[in-house]
Amino acid sequence: MSHVTDILLCTAIEDGGTGQDEHPNADALSDWLVDEYGEANMLKRIDKIARGGKVMQADVFGVAVNYCDIDGLVAKFKAIEWEHRESAQLLVKDENWGAFRIYEAGRSNV
Repeated sequence: MSHVTDILLCTAIEDGGTGQDEHPNADALSDWLVDEYGEANMLKRIDKIARGGKVMQADVFGVAVNYCDIDGLVAKFKAIEWEHRESAQLLVKDENWGAFRIYEAGRSNV
């Protein structure tokens, strides 16, 4: 038996990036997922495969997690020091919900 939560993270391009790691803020959220749910649950970058004739103007990451603590996930997302808070969005869909819920780092509640 499983209970799946779909997670999408959209950020400004290279949010907070320095050196060889261009996504330290996305990595912080991914590290939390791995610590909580195991290595298979790291965020995967998907914007590079989701383009047409142009490059997407955001970095997009995704993963599906079994039995996710959504409140803990959102709290971790909000606690990250995003370089461009106004551009960081977390989209979450529990398997029992009809649609994604959107959380924005730059807003207190969405």
